[in-house]
Amino acid sequence: MERFGEIFLDQFRFTSELTGNANPGATWMWILLVIGVFGMIFSFERFFSLWFKYGNVSPEKFMEQVNKNVTAGDYDKALATSKKLQSNALPYVIMKGVEAAKSVDHPDFRTIQNGVDTAMMEIMPKLQTGTSYINLIGSVATLVGLAGTIFGLILAFDAVGQPGIPASQKSQMLASGISAAMGTTIGGLFIAVPMNVIYTVVIGKITKIVDSIDEHAVKFINLVQRVK
Repeated sequence: MERFGEIFLDQFRFTSELTGNANPGATWMWILLVIGVFGMIFSFERFFSLWFKYGNVSPEKFMEQVNKNVTAGDYDKALATSKKLQSNALPYVIMKGVEAAKSVDHPDFRTIQNGVDTAMMEIMPKLQTGTSYINLIGSVATLVGLAGTIFGLILAFDAVGQPGIPASQKSQMLASGISAAMGTTIGGLFIAVPMNVIYTVVIGKITKIVDSIDEHAVKFINLVQRVK
């Protein structure tokens, strides 16, 4: 593994320290590095937003308190409880539902549902923002790595086909082309595989948050109907 790491890092040098020859794959490796940096930025932003901002609340504990307030007819306290945590997705949606319930003397299902639906339309873009870029970066990294592979193979085959070049020089050119091809291939995979895993985890978290909102919003609406 130590030798592999040394060889892999050498792919980023425009002049190889291992062979002393020009490294034709270095440009592709730096492009992949830039793509990978953007991928990590989007990944960290999504993890922070979904785990520590929009999803950083226990749905059961929060709804237990809100339901207790609603059952007691204390909508002001239910609203205050929601506002304290409104940076989270579920409390924000429930807050809008409580506000809708308070806005009329005899709220019906549709009135509260409209408040909840409006909040959902506001919160969904925030949950999904930037998520598609993680998947896109994984795909782009794969394609850039493939382009670098083809570029390296072209150089390798061109070296073999050139007449009048000494065999030793041809071997060096062939090795450089193949090295560039394989280096960009594995570089693209080193980015694409984690990005695909992260994308799947992020989508799963979004789905979990949305499902929780749907479940507790319906229960909240039904509770308000029974109390009223």
